[in-house]
Amino acid sequence: MRALITRPREDAQLLAPALLEIGVEAMIEPLLEVVPRPDAVISLAGVAGLIFTSANGARAFARLRSERALTAFAVGDATAEALGDAGFAAVISADGDVGDLAALIRRRFDPRKGALLHVAGSAVAGDLAGTLGEAGFVVRRVILYEAKPATRLSQQAIDALERGLIDLVLIFSPRTGATFASLVKAHNLARAVERTTLAALSRRVAEASAALPWRQIRIAAAPTTASLMALVEDLAGASPDGEPAPRQAMSEPAPANQPPQPAPASLAAAAPALRPRPSLAAAMVAGLVTALAVLVVFVGLLWLARDSWRADPQRLFAGAPPATAGADASSTSPRLDQIERGLAAATETVAAADQRLDALAGELKLVRELLAQPNLDVHPPTVDLKPLEDRTERLEAALAAVDRLAQRLRLIESQPKPPMVDPAEIARLQQAQRELADRLAREEATPKPNPADAQLLAELEKGERGLAERLIKLETAMAAERAASGRAAALLLAVVQLKAALAGSGGFAPELKAVRALAGEDGEITQAAGALEPRQQKGVASLEMLRQRFEDAAAAAIRAEIAGPDQGVIGEALNRVASLVSIRRRNATDGLQGKLARAEKALEGGDLDGALLAQDGIQGPPGDALKAWIADARTRLAADRAIERMLTRATQLLGQRPAP
Repeated sequence: MRALITRPREDAQLLAPALLEIGVEAMIEPLLEVVPRPDAVISLAGVAGLIFTSANGARAFARLRSERALTAFAVGDATAEALGDAGFAAVISADGDVGDLAALIRRRFDPRKGALLHVAGSAVAGDLAGTLGEAGFVVRRVILYEAKPATRLSQQAIDALERGLIDLVLIFSPRTGATFASLVKAHNLARAVERTTLAALSRRVAEASAALPWRQIRIAAAPTTASLMALVEDLAGASPDGEPAPRQAMSEPAPANQPPQPAPASLAAAAPALRPRPSLAAAMVAGLVTALAVLVVFVGLLWLARDSWRADPQRLFAGAPPATAGADASSTSPRLDQIERGLAAATETVAAADQRLDALAGELKLVRELLAQPNLDVHPPTVDLKPLEDRTERLEAALAAVDRLAQRLRLIESQPKPPMVDPAEIARLQQAQRELADRLAREEATPKPNPADAQLLAELEKGERGLAERLIKLETAMAAERAASGRAAALLLAVVQLKAALAGSGGFAPELKAVRALAGEDGEITQAAGALEPRQQKGVASLEMLRQRFEDAAAAAIRAEIAGPDQGVIGEALNRVASLVSIRRRNATDGLQGKLARAEKALEGGDLDGALLAQDGIQGPPGDALKAWIADARTRLAADRAIERMLTRATQLLGQRPAP
């Protein structure tokens, strides 16, 4: 069996070996390209937990932030595995879809602890934030990547579909399903998929692709990768020679504790065709073959006895003595005895075959009667393999982690390493140097040195010089290692102190100067420090100060909207009326007050970026009233991003060892 994987390339490359283990050849055709956002910034202020709805989000977060202590909620096991590989210690998997994830968070997370940060792409399935918001949770979303749909199929995929080389197409999301359907129509490949089975992760995925004339549509028992793999394994086992099963309508496994339900009419679902029972068919064939063999034996025996029954037919069946005597009688009797024994055995065989055929006819009649019943639903016996599959997945994940660690270890071992300085080795060399110096002193004090002593003295001096040079190199290496580690640690401490000073609203010139001095010629830290330099004396407005000032700025914007730009008599009257306005609707949803309400809510959750985004599009007098506050908020956001880059770089430098 051959399958087409439509997942993003990184996910598909992890899935292909697992398919090969169950006998399914995989062709990778990514219909979504994951593109990281270069300007993405993650703010964890006020965040008490993380939400991940894809493995791509987990990998994107791990590349940008080193935080691993927060509890991470994953939509499924594949996302949970990606989080585990990234180093998260507390990972809780919903093993389902967005609805299962929301239910899990409501059970396992206390909203009083703080906000939840949803790490996602530009396109999100379901309304997770809305569902949790109704339950009292504060959910912020940060977009770290974009999933761009493919605009055409590769030539390799087109050729494989046209030649009927693809038996199965694996689709994991409604967006991918809709993309595949549109590309198949664009390439005029609708007739090609008539020979292909769709394996969908969920009913929503199947509905997105149902417009194509699939041979059959199969849906995983649960919206997880493990369940879809189990479905693929069943399909591969049902077609051991690689031939797909007969065309069927969309179907999915029914729960064990419920009778099967018909699919919705919109999907034109029908009951799967009942396959013939192999045991009944084999028995019928065996009975027919037995009857034919008995008939052949019977005709053969009659042919052998043709001379005898022509002479005296009654004797053949009644056992009377032969009609002729003498030599003819003596020569014919053994043959007649043999024929009689063969006929008796054949008669018994025919009788047994008749009984077997009667039994098979009764069994066939019973099966036909059962099939004629209107509401008959035949289900083959099933075995619950989920515990074994779960254990196998965990073992495979552990083996994959071990393989990754082994690869990292081999990479580290292949890199050039600085000499490791052993204090015991230095002490031994120092002792050897002292012994040589003492011996040299004794030799020099010896009167009348002879030529042999002079040669020995020269050798001792040469050995002493070699030991001294080696000792100097080792001490230099040790000093360089201590200096590099100490400098990196001092730089990290200076950056932390700068972050603490920047959290307030005062100046931070001394802390910034210390960071510059310790960074030396490091371009990344120097560039980030340059972004902070214009504000080092005056400081940057803190988040708390911006919250306090927002109330006044919002009130000024509302008054400006009421007054308008008119400076005449009417304008003066409106200005006087606006000066009396002191009430702002905090639950507004539209207009200027709606935007200000959303910005205030984002500020309460510590999401400064969200507060700025909510005020987008405010122009005219209200925009002028908010202009100073927005400028200070953007300055604070830029300062936070610069300090985060410094911390990341200083941490990297601390983990590096000096070159030998």
